[in-house]
Amino acid sequence: MSVAAMLGLDDPDSELLAQAQTRWSGWCVDHPGLDCAPSLPSLRQWLLACAPDQADGALAALANLGNCRGGGDPAAAAVLCWTLLPGASTLARGLATLCPDIDQVVASQLWIEVRSGRIPARHVAANVLRNVRKGVLRHLGVGQPVGSRCDTAMLVDPTSRLWLDLPNPDRHPTAKAELEDLLERACRDGVIDLDDCRLLVRLARASGTGAGPRRAGRGGLTASAATTVVSAELGISGRTVRRRVQRSLTALAAAYAVETVPA
Repeated sequence: MSVAAMLGLDDPDSELLAQAQTRWSGWCVDHPGLDCAPSLPSLRQWLLACAPDQADGALAALANLGNCRGGGDPAAAAVLCWTLLPGASTLARGLATLCPDIDQVVASQLWIEVRSGRIPARHVAANVLRNVRKGVLRHLGVGQPVGSRCDTAMLVDPTSRLWLDLPNPDRHPTAKAELEDLLERACRDGVIDLDDCRLLVRLARASGTGAGPRRAGRGGLTASAATTVVSAELGISGRTVRRRVQRSLTALAAAYAVETVPA
């Protein structure tokens, strides 16, 4: 069976999609991002043809409507899943060698992500599908342990096509590159804002030039030697700097320190 069939979305007249069509005009009134978008079955073609910002606004409205943290409307969640079916189907084909029931696994993870995952502020399609892929890999036991010497290791079936996506083992990413990738991703996902990202980078540079031990103050980021320099540059108190750093690091840990490999 296909991902669409597993979700019950292979028929545009299915119960949830039919409900969505009857509620569409009301959604457009309450959610400006949908006011220019047509209802099913023309929505997918419209999303491909309109401006990227316009498409993202419509998808963001559906994401808020369908997520249990937002409007909690399963019909809106069904529409968002329906618009993402081409990407979800491609994802399932790419992971087919990992599991004989990959369509079912991808379908269930897509529904879970749309209904209860983090609501993306932008780049909705890309963020949802990326999180679905991560969730599928975790479910299948393919992931990255955090906080160990194996933090760049990945357990992959020897016959999997995922080997084609793995980095060259002869090229080891630097700590600087890994940090830049993490902070860029965190800003893109809305985990921290750009000001807090810049603050972390500035503190990292300041701590790198100091003589204090890196073990103290969250790897040196909240050490007095670093916060004194940066707080003076920014014209804010050292206490404010430390509070912002603690908040940012807690948010980063909650968002990304979740990919574990089952024992």
